[in-house]
Amino acid sequence: MIVSSSGLPDGIYVTQAGNPIQLSEDVTLAADQLLTFVPGFPNPNQGEDKIPGIQFLSVYETEPVESALDIYWETSTSGLLSDLNNAILNSNSGGAAFSSFDVGGWNEGLASGANILSGNFTIVDNFGVNIPTGNITSLTMTSVVDNNGADRSSYFTLTNPSAGFFNIQQLQIIMIIFFFSDSSAVRLFTFSFQGVVTNSGVATTTSYVQGPFGPANVQPVITLPASASTIVNTSRITTSTLQTLEGHNGANNNDLKTSDLTAEITAVQDTTK
Repeated sequence: MIVSSSGLPDGIYVTQAGNPIQLSEDVTLAADQLLTFVPGFPNPNQGEDKIPGIQFLSVYETEPVESALDIYWETSTSGLLSDLNNAILNSNSGGAAFSSFDVGGWNEGLASGANILSGNFTIVDNFGVNIPTGNITSLTMTSVVDNNGADRSSYFTLTNPSAGFFNIQQLQIIMIIFFFSDSSAVRLFTFSFQGVVTNSGVATTTSYVQGPFGPANVQPVITLPASASTIVNTSRITTSTLQTLEGHNGANNNDLKTSDLTAEITAVQDTTK
């Protein structure tokens, strides 16, 4: 038996049981000092801990029990509603999101009838897997509003270039009304959709929202005559055109191309003095 207690050196063990107990070496104990005895191997390995038997720790791998009965159990009611929604979507194979909605190529120079999305999109399930095209019953764009909340549905149309895949075209009216310099509230749009996915005869309707998004700016272009400089020397008797500056913004509408284009004389200096 190995003996341990506060203040005792390691390796003390019982050499003879009885009354009194004889230890492997002399020790000094305080009154009522607590001693702990741990099983150990006999000679010549006295003092080495004995590995506990299986009665101290048991780990078993068992085969699960199969039952023909429906078995139910109670769990906590805590959790996220989003997790519950996801579980419901996955259980009925409804649509969860769009495969993409890339507006990276949309800018103010885009022509009427052009797609504002860089690629077509479809409906995916909660695991990001495309819903089979045959299961997509319909997808409609229910509204488009700008950041002021005004209805801008007439600016865009949802297209269906191939079965189960969609894109959005901008219409002529958007080119007539604004260009990038306008307030962001009128050139950022939120798109709302409603999709119907049918699986095993069960139709599931889901709403989707994308945005706000808007066209990016196209860098304005300002040109000078090839041989000219922004510094002009003249005299009071010169009445001809001294310099011509040409420029335009990035709007695709010619009526808006010169909007917000200004020029000014920054300094006048008398060079005769």
